[in-house]
Amino acid sequence: MADPASPIRSGGIVVLVLKLGLEAESRKLLSSRFKGVVPKSNGKWGAHIYDNHKRMWLVIFNEEDGVARAYETAVKCFRGAGAVTNFKPLLLKRRRLLY
Repeated sequence: MADPASPIRSGGIVVLVLKLGLEAESRKLLSSRFKGVVPKSNGKWGAHIYDNHKRMWLVIFNEEDGVARAYETAVKCFRGAGAVTNFKPLLLKRRRLLY
């Protein structure tokens, strides 16, 4: 049996087993609500895209929304107009799309 105060490592989560019960301390970073946007360990947000099975870092900003907009522009260049994006296009008069 393991020592009650010793941590048990499982993926990115450290679980401490205590005599009175279990307490979990998460070491995982927050996740973004936007596709292609990830938090960095320095508190900033970054955007990446996969091209030919290789991750390419696009930008790193302080604001999550700004990174999502930059990802949106890049994904259209890489994947074309039909790419899955974070924001819905705004329709203009002649049914021209504006992003």
